[in-house]
Amino acid sequence: MNSLFFILNIILFGIIGLGTAYGDIYRKKIMHSWLLFGVRYAGTFYVIFLSIAVLEKLGFSPFPALVFQLNLFSEIAINTGIAFIVSMIFWYIGIWAAGDTKLFTLSSFLIPLTFYTNSHLNWFPAFALLVNVLVPVLCFVLFKFLLHLLSNFYQLLRKQPKGSGQLFKGLFKDLRKWLVQFISMQTVVVSLGQLQQALMRYLGKFIPFQGAFFLLFIFGQKYMSGFFSNIFVRTCCTLYFIGYLLIGGFFAPQEVGRMLLMSFKLTLLMSLVTYLTTVLLDDYIEKQEVVTLSVRQLEPYMLLALRSEVVLMRDKKYFQAKIRKLYPDGLLEDQVRAIKKWYKKEGIKKIEIYKTFPFAPFIFLGGLITLFFKGSPFIALAVQLFKLVNLGLGINVLGLFLGR
Repeated sequence: MNSLFFILNIILFGIIGLGTAYGDIYRKKIMHSWLLFGVRYAGTFYVIFLSIAVLEKLGFSPFPALVFQLNLFSEIAINTGIAFIVSMIFWYIGIWAAGDTKLFTLSSFLIPLTFYTNSHLNWFPAFALLVNVLVPVLCFVLFKFLLHLLSNFYQLLRKQPKGSGQLFKGLFKDLRKWLVQFISMQTVVVSLGQLQQALMRYLGKFIPFQGAFFLLFIFGQKYMSGFFSNIFVRTCCTLYFIGYLLIGGFFAPQEVGRMLLMSFKLTLLMSLVTYLTTVLLDDYIEKQEVVTLSVRQLEPYMLLALRSEVVLMRDKKYFQAKIRKLYPDGLLEDQVRAIKKWYKKEGIKKIEIYKTFPFAPFIFLGGLITLFFKGSPFIALAVQLFKLVNLGLGINVLGLFLGR
């Protein structure tokens, strides 16, 4: 009976995935009718099969020849709940829109737990789905950027010889800020390494916390940078790091030294790739993924470009009173009216918006990858790479201290 439940969910996932992907590509938005369709039928299947499993547990077996696993339904609920929380965090920091949040949560519910046999998080198997969504997105954006770079490389060398100087100036002007973030990231990597080692002893699995942190930092770079720039966060990270060095250096100096060297290499790689990727992609997005419109053409759900946001911020009081916050779902109706009013008062006739990015096809693709590989091939690859280059973070020095 569990197999029948899984088959129905997979069919439903395929229908909803195709429908939402088509709508997101051609209509530039996820149709709520597809999401409602999925919730209605997925909920119906869940309630029916859960009811049968409960009856069987109580001794009333309507299908004696079939076997039910009641704990499966609680695991599905936990996995879906965590997926919803994670996707809401992604919505809050601006990685994707509310429709993508709902679609990812629904996909996490529909993909059977038996297809997460290679999962590294027993309580959140859909982490594999999340990675399978984000990695192709990052590869797609980087591929578009590289095509743009290669197609314009010759023109940049011939016609804009000063461009490279401006680029390197932009890369190094925030060096102090980067160093502060590097120290904070080093502390986080060390802490994740300790957590990773502890869970490896209890679960017997390598959980790629550093890789998850890496992806989060790339996609949520704006908020993560602000978080690590906070004076309280910097102070806590510094104090923790100093305390860790003192305690670990006294009780296990060799292991601490080895751990610091390995974590330093990993943090340096993460921070440099994140910084360079962010700088280059931001430059590409501002030049290639922006559309200029007449202010009269501005409509709800359009995404205001950074340069237009900067123009609005000239009047901070008006922005805070009328605009307040820009959401990843796009502009609200009252925000559109307020922006048009302000632009008309200032005599500005043009406004820039971002081209919309369809996330639904990548969520569907991520689901297909998960079903095909029974987990995430990217996590498996990351695990092998970490083992290959010996980037494990050593023993749990704090555990040694407490053990003594």
